[in-house]
Amino acid sequence: MPKYLMLMGTTLLLTGCVTSQPQVKLQAVTAPSDLREDALAETEVTAYLDRQEAILRQKLAGSGIHLVREGQNLRLILPSDLTFAPASSALTPKFYPALDAVASVLKEYPETLVEVTGYTDATGDAKFNQQLSAKRARSVARYLAAKGVASSRLLDRGMGDSKPIAPNDTPTSRAKNRRVEIRVHPMTQPP
Repeated sequence: MPKYLMLMGTTLLLTGCVTSQPQVKLQAVTAPSDLREDALAETEVTAYLDRQEAILRQKLAGSGIHLVREGQNLRLILPSDLTFAPASSALTPKFYPALDAVASVLKEYPETLVEVTGYTDATGDAKFNQQLSAKRARSVARYLAAKGVASSRLLDRGMGDSKPIAPNDTPTSRAKNRRVEIRVHPMTQPP
């Protein structure tokens, strides 16, 4: 009789092990499908940005705007000597054609968010620089909106003299820090 109980106990123990395995297998089976969907979505985003980048590079050639690809984002650097008069947030008319080109591409590729950020150098009053950088970013964002880019896609902000891209020790370096950047991010949330 003890052998019968021992055999029955072993059978129950093994049965419990067998019933827990299918749950693990189900998780392993569904994970690759999710990964394929994520990879497909990322491939589509990459192709979308590749096309947008190519058109921007073509339209902005010789404009003074520097375009940088950062993974799944595009960054356009607008130097202030081309876009604004010193200590001003009013766009210079000679820069309108370049911004018109940016606006036309952004309208053609509406599945992106557009972040416009203003920066200054470290000379002068920090509060003034902060306000000036915010006004410059707002000027660019408003111009893009006036040219048909949906304002719901636009975010503008000023960073003042934070995040310099060059030392603030020479006039040439300071000029590099006085800029507006347009960052283009893909919309990756499901509809």
